[in-house]
Amino acid sequence: MTELAYQSIKKDILAWHIKPGDCVSEQQLADQLGISRTPVREALQTLARDGLVTIVPRKGTFVREISVEDIVEIYNLREVIEGLAARLAAPLTDQDTLAKLDEAFVNIGELAAANNWQLPDDKQEELITLDFALHDAIVRSCRSPRLVQISETLNDQVQRTRVLSSYTLDRVEYSIVSHREIIDALLKRNGELAEHCVREHIANSREAVVESIIKFSWR
Repeated sequence: MTELAYQSIKKDILAWHIKPGDCVSEQQLADQLGISRTPVREALQTLARDGLVTIVPRKGTFVREISVEDIVEIYNLREVIEGLAARLAAPLTDQDTLAKLDEAFVNIGELAAANNWQLPDDKQEELITLDFALHDAIVRSCRSPRLVQISETLNDQVQRTRVLSSYTLDRVEYSIVSHREIIDALLKRNGELAEHCVREHIANSREAVVESIIKFSWR
């Protein structure tokens, strides 16, 4: 029941069904899930450790807000951790998986280029899915359980920022090109180049998300 509550609440937070700053009611969540308050309380404690909620004694539990400082910290950590993962994974990543991902990026790139780098919503979601698939393949290929665990925790934070940024024309083109550069480096088993490409890609993403926060004056 605790795991059920944890996954359900986390899904709603990441999808912004429960928004940053919202107060989370144990009783309301328990009623929605049809369970007692105890597993809900335990789930919220785990989410607090994940950095997704803040438990304030005698006041309640609140979904953590996202600041520019949070974004910079999260993406700086991703840059270091996933860069290391790419270097370690270069000689280990499955070549067939990489080839299939590369083909998928080529296909969506051809579609985007034919439409002046514009993608309909479903294709933008496909691009996001490919993004996560590639980064996940890199992290899981480096054969470091601790690195995988750290990366998964950060990814929950990253997923919440998706709503803050949209795939503009230049972002679509950059995303496709930069991901293919990462794949090419991995296919060549070049760890140093793979790390460089991943770090550059994440640094660019950080600037795009920060720009979105500032643009919409959201804190």
